[in-house]
Amino acid sequence: EDLNDAEGLKAALLKLGPRGEEDWEAAWDRNPQFWNRLQVQHLRVENRRKWFVVVRTVDGVHRLLVLKVPPRGVTCGKAREE
Repeated sequence: EDLNDAEGLKAALLKLGPRGEEDWEAAWDRNPQFWNRLQVQHLRVENRRKWFVVVRTVDGVHRLLVLKVPPRGVTCGKAREE
């Protein structure tokens, strides 16, 4: 997959992502190399720790894209407060 920009990541997520809530194992089996490049990290921003999804280069040295995401189970209101 070409993951050198946000459009490439979006296309890969749409193509390789799970088709439903219970389909994560099948999504992993379709392309484990893609999923190994994604990490969920707790990064410090503005003196507070927040959850982000980080996409790394194939060699793992550089961050290509960082997306802020709420942790699982957090409602929209709680995410806005963070």
